[in-house]
Amino acid sequence: MEHQKTYSLSGELAEALEIMAAKVDSSPEALLESIVAQYAGRHGGLPDGAEERRAFPRVDISIPAMVYIEEDGEASVRYQPARIRDVSPGGMRIVCSGRKLCGRLASDFAPDVEFDVIFSFSEDMKPIRFRCRAARMEVVAEELHIGTRIVSSDAEGGALYDKIVSSGLC
Repeated sequence: MEHQKTYSLSGELAEALEIMAAKVDSSPEALLESIVAQYAGRHGGLPDGAEERRAFPRVDISIPAMVYIEEDGEASVRYQPARIRDVSPGGMRIVCSGRKLCGRLASDFAPDVEFDVIFSFSEDMKPIRFRCRAARMEVVAEELHIGTRIVSSDAEGGALYDKIVSSGLC
């Protein structure tokens, strides 16, 4: 069973946490847990025997992307603007405004729906295209959050992504 403790924050700090959480589309509790986990991971502050629960560390970012879904055996193609909120060697978290992905409710898709994500880490970089599989979809504060696993990419894009993610340059 997971060990939990409750802490309190001063009024100003609690208010600042709520504002920051709203800006990154998270709950204050989830944001605080993420901040502490990242700090502890970087500074060796995890208790003895405690391990990071995620398979890969995440790098928080906020970059525009385009989600591309082929439907009906490629007879129909849909695009939707999105933001990539964090990346890791194995996947990324994508946030779409509204409760839908390419005009359809998340519940309309198979749980492991595949789609392409097209993005660039900077304006002067060539766009990268990844085939991703949804690992999790949930609506948070009127936005659709999609946790993905990377299925494939071209060799050049994959190597660039790995280099940038592992160096923490994003």
